Amino acid sequence: IRPTAKPSISNGSPGSTTPFPQVALYIFLVGAGMGCIFPVVTTAVQNTVPREVMGAATAAGILFRQVGGSLGVALFGAMFASGLAASMGLQGGSPVQIGPQFLDGLGPDMLATVGNAVVEAIRPIFLTAAATGVVGLAFAFVLKEVRLVNRFVPKTEG
Repeated sequence: IRPTAKPSISNGSPGSTTPFPQVALYIFLVGAGMGCIFPVVTTAVQNTVPREVMGAATAAGILFRQVGGSLGVALFGAMFASGLAASMGLQGGSPVQIGPQFLDGLGPDMLATVGNAVVEAIRPIFLTAAATGVVGLAFAFVLKEVRLVNRFVPKTEG
């Protein structure tokens, strides 16, 4: 198993020695960022379509968000599993389940080795997610700006 490089400000990715509060802060920032962007994206979708198809457009936007999330979780899960197997030298062997029972039987040195393997497996996922965020930000800058419109039903249509 390869030793893990120490985390630093320059690479920005967490390591096996990263304190839990810092990891929790990273997770909070991702959740807060996603929580802030979802309503904005929904409003942008609703604002660019005629009122008659607003429901369908909103549903399509949410559907594609959910499909993208599912595919992202599957991709990141596959990246993690293959990275962990490679870090621990488990290529092509019998499957190993790394659960609480397995970890309880390990000594401190082996626990550190498994921790380093997990960090090595997560690092490419962290960097891929960061790169995906940068691509999304770039797309946000090239979107056509559309002025918000009033969506109340006129009295003549009701």
